[in-house]
Amino acid sequence: MIDFKTVGWQKLTETTKQVHIRPLDSFGELKQVLDLRYRGYGHFAAPDQALDMLDLADHSLILVAELANRGIVGTLRLIDGGPGKIELEQFVPITTIPQLHQRSFVEATRFTIRHCRELLAVKLLLCKALWMYALQQGHEHVVISSTQRLAKFYRMLMFEDIGSAGIYQHPRLGQSEHRTFILPVHTALDRYREMQHPLYAFMQQPQPNISLRPSNNRYN
Repeated sequence: MIDFKTVGWQKLTETTKQVHIRPLDSFGELKQVLDLRYRGYGHFAAPDQALDMLDLADHSLILVAELANRGIVGTLRLIDGGPGKIELEQFVPITTIPQLHQRSFVEATRFTIRHCRELLAVKLLLCKALWMYALQQGHEHVVISSTQRLAKFYRMLMFEDIGSAGIYQHPRLGQSEHRTFILPVHTALDRYREMQHPLYAFMQQPQPNISLRPSNNRYN
């Protein structure tokens, strides 16, 4: 696991300039995303089985991370908790989670990145895009569930593990145990600054290579 204190931030900042984060905008790209999920998760019998109804829902947005000359190398699905159901509701009663009572949140799911030397830059840019999207939509929190393998990463990003209320076995992902993490959107930067977190400069700097405006054509 990466220790943020040992990361070469100047080099990482240069690397992020090579990555473009944007919404998925064609059926051909959706097929690439499904292939990424298929290879990344290892629990689907075929790429098309990595598709579910939330991918096609009006309140979801699939982001892709694109590297020049190498195409799509990462993806993250964002689900707006205001207008519709989220994935977490299939497994736990979110009414038991105080931060989610008002449905002012964005859920991130299907976080998948192809192994590459830019992996950390891609991972951080997708997480920043998630935070930016929640701010843009006026939400209070972002919520994400993960296996133990990524739990330390989210804790280092200052996500809060909500404990037993957010633990479940994911039936589509090999019954793997997932924990749920929440980040308050509007106070995140202040917390990073107060703790002199290594990510503060990265999170507050402008990111022109992140675009969150979806195409008018949905996966055509």
